[in-house]
Amino acid sequence: MADSPDDAVQRTVRRGAWGITAFYLLLAVEITSLLRQRIPKSLWRKVHFLSFPLFLTATAHGITAGTDMAATAGVVVALSRTPAAAVTIEELQDLFYQTEDAEQFSREATGFIEASEDLADLDHVFNLWESFAPDDCGEWLEARAAEASDEPKYQYLLLNLTEDMQSKISKAKELVSAHPDFAGGYRALLLTFVVNFSPEELDDPESPFYQQLRESLPLLAHFGENFNGDELFLMAQVYYLVQTGDPEAAKLPFRQALEAEEDWIDEMGLGYMFTPNKYHPLMAYQIELLRPKDADP
Repeated sequence: MADSPDDAVQRTVRRGAWGITAFYLLLAVEITSLLRQRIPKSLWRKVHFLSFPLFLTATAHGITAGTDMAATAGVVVALSRTPAAAVTIEELQDLFYQTEDAEQFSREATGFIEASEDLADLDHVFNLWESFAPDDCGEWLEARAAEASDEPKYQYLLLNLTEDMQSKISKAKELVSAHPDFAGGYRALLLTFVVNFSPEELDDPESPFYQQLRESLPLLAHFGENFNGDELFLMAQVYYLVQTGDPEAAKLPFRQALEAEEDWIDEMGLGYMFTPNKYHPLMAYQIELLRPKDADP
């Protein structure tokens, strides 16, 4: 028995509804992927949970589309390219302590790195992998960076293996120049100065790295102003303002970081980042902020 015109219309509407829904979900996931370094991490994660209903709606569209599969194929192909880590960072951390199988850990670490765009997570996984199987980690990263020159996250991670500080600073600046919209080059530059040098060395005009820091400060300012999706953007603002002699202006981003309970404040600390004469105003400000909470009612 042939379908009535009303049945045909309803079937077409249902099929179109699944396809349209899948398309808009895919659009949201893809746009936030492209803007990953410029939007808050929490927003990116929430939107990427849409990958699950996206898969279901694309599948439903494929089933209801019958022989008209061309549009469905495009959705499925794009969906297959949507980042989705094989394991979570928590699972990788558990595996780090539970296994002695370097091959297994390397396999899971490469899968995570391939799928993730979160620089903080990538840093953490790199540190785990490099301490677990340094040869495997280094060889894979070098090969992957050469193969995927258009994906800067591999060059970013490879910077961690650069031991010469002058070379590391130069490579970070090259990464910024080649990929100005990628947070990694700026982030690597900031972490190089904060982690690899003492504040006293960077404040000594006789040090060769004193001038290197001065020349890099505009890049760190740009990082703090334009990459608020990165967890270190407030740290970059504080660092730039203090190093340029404006601790008063640094109080605002420092307060925002305190209120957000950002990890870098405890993990690095002001004393690790600045000489005493530079960090004392911020430390006094922090005490002032804490005082009302400690006061008796």
